[in-house]
Amino acid sequence: MQEDLVFKLEKSVQVSVNSSGKNTFEEIDTIYLKAHSYKDKSRTLPLKQAFLSAQTTLALKMSKSIEESQKREIKDGDAQDSMNATTIKMILFASGEDAINLPSFFVNFEKFLINGIAFKDSDFKQSITALELGKLSEFDFEELVAKYIEVFMASSWARTLS
Repeated sequence: MQEDLVFKLEKSVQVSVNSSGKNTFEEIDTIYLKAHSYKDKSRTLPLKQAFLSAQTTLALKMSKSIEESQKREIKDGDAQDSMNATTIKMILFASGEDAINLPSFFVNFEKFLINGIAFKDSDFKQSITALELGKLSEFDFEELVAKYIEVFMASSWARTLS
């Protein structure tokens, strides 16, 4: 599994950085993300449950049984290849309120990211704060969440279900 991800923002944001012992403000256009580990399970398991609920609900809404969906995934090959950021966003947004509380999902994902997952520097020493994440454009935040799920979560979740 990949250990980190460099995520380019569409719109840069101003953040506080510690440079040579001095706090300054800088515009950044990149967020550095680390892969989570099992120690993060209290934050990742609720995200996994919510996403899989959304995925299942959407599959049922599209009049496909879960068995047919699993057969299609197996036939198509590695589930990670078919589970890209665009597909993930479609699942999140199209599944409906009965499947996932999207505002709550994004708040929980933000809490997950600020706990040693998202960083302002490539050395992974300066964690991004909730205030700084809040400065991201809506598009950048949604894309960041979808990309993180694609790279670090979807493949392991697919293995769990197979």
